[in-house]
Amino acid sequence: MNKLGKTALAIGLTGLLALVVPTGLRGEEAKNEAGNQTKPAATATTQTKVQTFQDVPTNYWAYDAIEKVYNEKIMNGCAEDPKMFCPAGRVTRRSLMKYIERLFGYDEKFEEFYPPVNPTFSDISQDDEEFYKAVEYLIYLDDFFAEYEQNEKQFMPDKEATRLDISLFLVDILNLKPFYPDAPSFEDISVTNKYYGNIEAIAKKGIVNGIIKDDKKYFMPDRTITRDETATFIYRAFFKK
Repeated sequence: MNKLGKTALAIGLTGLLALVVPTGLRGEEAKNEAGNQTKPAATATTQTKVQTFQDVPTNYWAYDAIEKVYNEKIMNGCAEDPKMFCPAGRVTRRSLMKYIERLFGYDEKFEEFYPPVNPTFSDISQDDEEFYKAVEYLIYLDDFFAEYEQNEKQFMPDKEATRLDISLFLVDILNLKPFYPDAPSFEDISVTNKYYGNIEAIAKKGIVNGIIKDDKKYFMPDRTITRDETATFIYRAFFKK
């Protein structure tokens, strides 16, 4: 992990996420992204857990991750009175980039970076300073968004972010080298996939487990990322020992 992963991380409620509840495989997906683990009930020999959010009980599959990113001020709740996290709420690309902006906020090179006067993407305004600087800095680092530029240079910030989006962001932040095993880990990511090495790298790191369907494991790159998944990926990338 590079120096970004060794610093304390912080993020506010800026760019609150869309609260659309997904359908389909979400329950099964949650179980498998959790690594098929079941949280044990508190006993006399274990520390009693505190439930911060009404919709995240202590036996929820992503409880540890959500509590950690909340306590580290990376993500806040979605509502007060009662306090809610909205774990199934979906995340936009703008929100992901603002998370990354907070990560880069502890990087001296980022602090010294001055974004170009003319935005790379026509749908990003300099008025949204945090978001604008984060996007331009990633382009400065390694032309990370070249794929988006092919779409008439539009970033589509309000589009729902996918599992592939956050995976590639984390690969870039953690400076993970592509990994090319002979056999793919996921049924839907073949060795000829342009992101094969990146996806295998983040899977090898233990950040993404995948989704089991019909006894086969899938990555589902185009599936919308949820708040609980986002918290889990960040937790595994920067906090889990």
